[in-house]
Amino acid sequence: MKRILPALLSCALALGAAAAHAGTFDVPPTPEGERQLLKQLSIDADAKLSYLDIQGKSLTFVEFLAQVKGGQGWSLTKTSPGNLVKFQIQKKLTAEEAAALREKETAAFKVKAGQPLPDFLLKGLDGKLHDKGTLAGKYSVLSFFFEACAPCIAEVPSLNKFRELHPELNLLAVTFDDQAKAQRFLDRHKLNWPVLIESRAFNQSLGINSYPSFVVLDPQGRLLGFKQLGQTPSEDEAAGRAEHAALAAWVKQLLAKDKGG
Repeated sequence: MKRILPALLSCALALGAAAAHAGTFDVPPTPEGERQLLKQLSIDADAKLSYLDIQGKSLTFVEFLAQVKGGQGWSLTKTSPGNLVKFQIQKKLTAEEAAALREKETAAFKVKAGQPLPDFLLKGLDGKLHDKGTLAGKYSVLSFFFEACAPCIAEVPSLNKFRELHPELNLLAVTFDDQAKAQRFLDRHKLNWPVLIESRAFNQSLGINSYPSFVVLDPQGRLLGFKQLGQTPSEDEAAGRAEHAALAAWVKQLLAKDKGG
């Protein structure tokens, strides 16, 4: 399957689920290319689609794709009920603007370093209920994602490698998606982290509005750090030959500081 090629980006929630992106698609400007794109983004084939330019003027798929391949940023908004999906051309952020946006969103996170994570009770795709006790006794990394988030899809191979290399950590992937959507994400993209679903209220209690986002906890469930790490994977990361380098470096730094290293 051809891959999405995202650049530095994150997916942000608005009404429904909205994702702001930069990057292009390796699909042809044909009806088959449009079908490939929808599959890559885990969008239902029967979704009601619209493509818009920066001013909101209607575009065809071919016109939209040409602008994205020309370097324009774009956004994706999913609204339910109604199964409405809107693609719109957006101003492409510079690296500095993207960094400033991530800093602003990080500042909005409601739990401060050293504070315990709020209580939660979430269903896993394993059918079991999970709470904070699931994480007790080990350092933990929580990855927040949703089904149609392009950078969340792109980072899966490197997250799988991260899990392989760090059995000493508790790892959980958390999504506000329902069971069917979360299972479809796993089936299509082969994420091998344990997954908790229907987390919208929990995410809101934390102040998480952009994805992918990561939380690191100490063995007592206290916050060590929150960060957004959506970015273009290296060739080895995209192929699953290398772990998520930015995540690994950040986690290592947080754990060393916590241990007094």
